[in-house]
Amino acid sequence: VLVFFLLIIVSVLFFLIRQDDYRGKYQAAASQDLLSKVATTVGTGQETEINEQELNGFLAYLMEEKQSQGVEEKIQLHSLYMTLGNQEGQAGLYTSCSVYGISVGVTARLQIEFDPDNQLFIIQFLQMKAGKLSVPPQWGLQMIQNHLPDGMYIDQDCLYLPVSCIKEPLGK
Repeated sequence: VLVFFLLIIVSVLFFLIRQDDYRGKYQAAASQDLLSKVATTVGTGQETEINEQELNGFLAYLMEEKQSQGVEEKIQLHSLYMTLGNQEGQAGLYTSCSVYGISVGVTARLQIEFDPDNQLFIIQFLQMKAGKLSVPPQWGLQMIQNHLPDGMYIDQDCLYLPVSCIKEPLGK
């Protein structure tokens, strides 16, 4: 009886995780247009605004580059898309990925801040869902911790992105 009950629970959880209402909804054409804006901003220190199209075009470009490397990992990102919130610093995130070969759509609500003293972006994950199943952001972030580029790191429910991680690929 206990085994049957556990099987039902696992089946329901698996069903919830596999539900992806956003699959195919968020797509952007790969573009490097954002690089010139970032290079100018990093070089001059002047503020600039980045729109959703520029951001998502660059994220699509990064996804294409990563996928062209052909590296097989336990967790593979297929797409990454951000929506900018109405209030400053708020954003939404959608990614389709494979976890151990199982296709999953992950959504998150974010708060993004910049720490000028330490020259890093702090991305706090306020809420996260794998499919329709709410998961603690710390749990989701732990899964990607070993897959982050050098310099980026995670603490609790925050992802830290030093400006140096952006400057180095730009040759600054």
